[in-house]
Amino acid sequence: MNNRGIKAGARILAIDDSYFSGRKGYCLAVGIIGRSSTVEGVLSFKVAIDGDDATKAIMKAVKKSRFRDQVKIIVINGIVLAGLNIVDAYALYKKLGMPVVAITRKKPHPERLAAVIRRCRGGEKKLHVLESSTSHMLTARQDGYYLQLIGIGKKGVSPRFGEMLGLLRLARIIGSGLSRGESRGRM
Repeated sequence: MNNRGIKAGARILAIDDSYFSGRKGYCLAVGIIGRSSTVEGVLSFKVAIDGDDATKAIMKAVKKSRFRDQVKIIVINGIVLAGLNIVDAYALYKKLGMPVVAITRKKPHPERLAAVIRRCRGGEKKLHVLESSTSHMLTARQDGYYLQLIGIGKKGVSPRFGEMLGLLRLARIIGSGLSRGESRGRM
């Protein structure tokens, strides 16, 4: 794990999904690119509800972004988007070369998630992605949140945690506002 941290002024990409109803179709994901207290860009892309394309969709959005070379860390609201669309944080880290931090309020229970996935169609592929990601993750706590870290340690995240959380909240607000007409819920 890299504990050097993310340099002050380096750009952070925070991603969250939007509200969706039903178990078919696509869900909008929103990415906020920022540093310090400045938002510098917004990305949006679709991911299949309960699908298996979240990791590829994030990679594609990052690679197409004009901020690609400037983003130094990816922050996600948990390791699933759009229901049970598992994000392979380890693959993101290896292929994009940037640390990944999944932040949640509730303690992650990969074994419970795996039990749900086993009952789904296409569950074997999802289980493989979940195991790939979580087997490389370090779990930590900060300010009442749980962090799942790949490519960086807690000491490396701590100085910029407030910034990461603020950008993640903004991604949630924008996604909720776009999908519901008005933002609701909390990070």
